[in-house]
Amino acid sequence: MKFGAFFVGQRPQLHEQYDDEHKANPNPVSRTDVEVYEDILRGAELAEELGFDSVWIAEHAFSEHSIISSPHSLLAAIAARTKRVKIGVACTIVPWHAPLRLAQDLATIDIISGGRVVVGVGRGYQKREFDIYGIDIAESRDRFVEGMDIAVKAWTEEKFSYNGKFFSFPEVMVIPKPVQKPTPPILMAVTHSPGSVDIAVSNRWGLFTVGSSFFPASPDSDQNLISLYHRRMIEEGVAPDDIEIAAVRNVYVSPT
Repeated sequence: MKFGAFFVGQRPQLHEQYDDEHKANPNPVSRTDVEVYEDILRGAELAEELGFDSVWIAEHAFSEHSIISSPHSLLAAIAARTKRVKIGVACTIVPWHAPLRLAQDLATIDIISGGRVVVGVGRGYQKREFDIYGIDIAESRDRFVEGMDIAVKAWTEEKFSYNGKFFSFPEVMVIPKPVQKPTPPILMAVTHSPGSVDIAVSNRWGLFTVGSSFFPASPDSDQNLISLYHRRMIEEGVAPDDIEIAAVRNVYVSPT
């Protein structure tokens, strides 16, 4: 088992500066945008010093729940501030990104980091974010599948053309290529949908489960998805030792 540190990038909201009686909180937790990012960078360095195996950041938009709206820029900074830990976004919302640019950005960070990128990907789930970006959330699955198909081709093929539902382009050489071959490790986020498990299995990707940490789901829900994924991968001939599952969990640390 390996352990990673996950930085959501929260900026506490105004109401959190007051106690239950609406009096000023004597220990306010308000932070500026700059402080949030500085804390993440220092936290990444500390995680490496303390022996963590990986460092992860979120991607969200238009909410103080997470102000990491340009995750690959931040991931590049983390790559420059660390030397050993694996690094990744948990997870990149693929439908929001131009897939060729996404492939180039992640390949560049893989080079900068010396081959330490883990590609965490997902379809997204917050309708408000999609609406503001002008993207129909009903298209998220199709956009995800097409975007990842293009990204993987960009990493593995010298030249290729594409004619899809959302993206079409003539033959192109996409450079740079990632250090890790044929691609960096890829993990797909799954919250509730067995259909997402199908996508992960068909591509032989690893699995992220975050349901019982960030959504109103029981641990049993996560376990059911993990069991389904594990069984399907075995049926597809994948060796048990080659199956990678990452579980995101909230913990509380206090003096003992």
